[in-house]
Amino acid sequence: MHLDKFVLFSLYLFLMNEVIFIRLHLLLFTSALSLLPFQKNITTGCGMLCLGMTLILFPFCTPETYQKLGYLKSTQIGRILGFLIELYALFILFY
Repeated sequence: MHLDKFVLFSLYLFLMNEVIFIRLHLLLFTSALSLLPFQKNITTGCGMLCLGMTLILFPFCTPETYQKLGYLKSTQIGRILGFLIELYALFILFY
């Protein structure tokens, strides 16, 4: 499946290349607490990128969703929503 390749790529970014993840968190932290006039899109974009990575790796769904749609379909929907959050974060970050 194409989605499995994307999950593996996100897992690679998350585990093997944690420098990117740490830099995102540092950029998020410094732009949130800095007294310098940072652009708000940096803080929002980095935060949403971290959220999207987390949702792709750990697709959180409610128990009602698991009951209605089943485990596999619910996790696929959770990962697709995480991917959409990452796309929206990139739009916010670079627009």
